[in-house]
Amino acid sequence: MAINIDAPNIAKYEHVVAVRRSDGMRLAATRHVLNIQTPIHWTISIWDKENYLVSQELPLFGEGNIPCRYRTSELLQYAARRGFVDWYHLPVAYIEAWPWNALGVDSEKFLIPKYSPLDPSEYLVD
Repeated sequence: MAINIDAPNIAKYEHVVAVRRSDGMRLAATRHVLNIQTPIHWTISIWDKENYLVSQELPLFGEGNIPCRYRTSELLQYAARRGFVDWYHLPVAYIEAWPWNALGVDSEKFLIPKYSPLDPSEYLVD
């Protein structure tokens, strides 16, 4: 089950993803924190629905092949202009689990998402 994240709380998550409804393209962002006194930044990757990396939507790399870092306001603004408006917490792993109505060892396990806990720190967000 995906949980929609409202924009003011996006800084509490280390990994987030937005899916564009028109074509299924995904924008994944990873939070980078230098220290508590400086605003957080994000690096991104954009994938189409066939899992190919797409670079023409937003610049992924700057000069010298260094990943571009976006301030939170830039990330939300640039993403919204391109149709990425619904943000979700990205699972960090998938773990095997038994169904709640399992009937013994013959039941099949399935994968459930494992999410990182929310960060309680109050980071600067521009």
